[in-house]
Amino acid sequence: MSGMAHSKPELNVDVLLIILSFAPKQTQSRMMKTCRVLYLEGARKLLKYPVMLEGETQLLSFLLFMRADPQPVRFRSLLDLSLYLEQGISSRLGEVLKTFFFKLARTEHAGLRFLTVGGTEKLLLAVPGLTEAIVSLTSLTSINLISMGVEGSQLLRKLRSHLMSATISYDNIISDTAAGESKPLDLALVLKYSKDTLKELSLTNFACGKWAVGNKVHVYPHLTSLEFTGDWLPDTVGFLRAFPNLNSIEVLYDAHYPVLPPTEPDEEQWRAKQRDYQERYGSWETLRYFHGSLLQLYLLAPICRIENISLDDEQDTDDAVMLRSVLSDARPAHLSLGTWLDPETFLGEDWLGALSERRSPQLQVLDLLMKIMGSNQEDVSRALDNICAAIASLSLEGFKLNIDVHLQGDPEGRLLTFVRDLDVDALAHRIKSTTSSMKALAIALRIDCYDADSAKWVPEYRSVKLGLEDDFVALDLHGGSFW
Repeated sequence: MSGMAHSKPELNVDVLLIILSFAPKQTQSRMMKTCRVLYLEGARKLLKYPVMLEGETQLLSFLLFMRADPQPVRFRSLLDLSLYLEQGISSRLGEVLKTFFFKLARTEHAGLRFLTVGGTEKLLLAVPGLTEAIVSLTSLTSINLISMGVEGSQLLRKLRSHLMSATISYDNIISDTAAGESKPLDLALVLKYSKDTLKELSLTNFACGKWAVGNKVHVYPHLTSLEFTGDWLPDTVGFLRAFPNLNSIEVLYDAHYPVLPPTEPDEEQWRAKQRDYQERYGSWETLRYFHGSLLQLYLLAPICRIENISLDDEQDTDDAVMLRSVLSDARPAHLSLGTWLDPETFLGEDWLGALSERRSPQLQVLDLLMKIMGSNQEDVSRALDNICAAIASLSLEGFKLNIDVHLQGDPEGRLLTFVRDLDVDALAHRIKSTTSSMKALAIALRIDCYDADSAKWVPEYRSVKLGLEDDFVALDLHGGSFW
């Protein structure tokens, strides 16, 4: 008994490591100070979390932590690193950072897979040799370079890692001046060492970039996803040559107007050029997804089928000619679009005809947003009748209608009375009764009302869903509301 009384409690190291793995980061840090085993293993656990460093103080602390590693465990465990040093970096700390990347590159089985650099161009120019240090890394699979320029392009041109994903954000539209002359940046060459591995590419401000110049082109056989923000060039010819297996194109909502080369006289001739190339040499067999504006898709002019199309509202979606042209080519299974109620859209015969025209393969799911402001109750009633008639002409499996009412210019309150009295449940059953193929149907009504007491716009909501939840999921109809 006396021996047991004086014995110290012991906890198996494996149990401690399990506890360590579930503990918060702050607790893990404290546990690391208790013994050598946890000091070594704790770093391994901590570095499984993404490391985000903002400013010189955090960077210095991290670099000292990594340098204190008695074994290369930390360099092997670091998985995800983000550097945000927009406020600048001292030359001395820059040298330490450069040394860190060179040591990481020499580490056998280095674990770093994801690297993000904010203020890329400024940082690379501030630290001579940092470009070469990052270039020497071979373990990266994903890189995100923010606010880059010519020096950042040189980094990508030389990078030894074989990337699967790249996010490249240029501060401004730039040209490639590496050869001492200004010419369009050839990004297909910049990323050529990742041409056999790259799957996803996101670009910001790349309107002057070229994917192929003459017969010179690098093919990225595994790239399937292409995303644009800011100024961009809707170059289907270049995309086809560089990305033969592309299946998703996304143009983010804040992307600027598509920038066409100054040699192109107008949009129609640009579209004709994209179509002519595809008719001669072929297009993609199919695209899985497109997101952007109607005009952007019109200028891209792919002649293949696009299974799922999501068109931003307020960007030319009222153009019946454009809508008919892109839908006739794309023949989507799933279409999402939103626009204002006006004589050219939900009250227009041409626009409704383009939307409801039967094609082969036929549209299966339609997701509509009707925005109302300044209309009267007669227009709203007629628009709902037109929607019912359009749905009746299609054999849809799923349909969602979002009605967004902004009550401005309704001094007598007639529109407010009409939409508040609107029976969305009866409307849903009315639409569903027009077709026997409908499996899932949702209607959501939002009314923005002005509350004089609080001097604020206060939204009111009503919604209804008809169908099984499994069908909504299978048809990719997410609930009954945008909001």
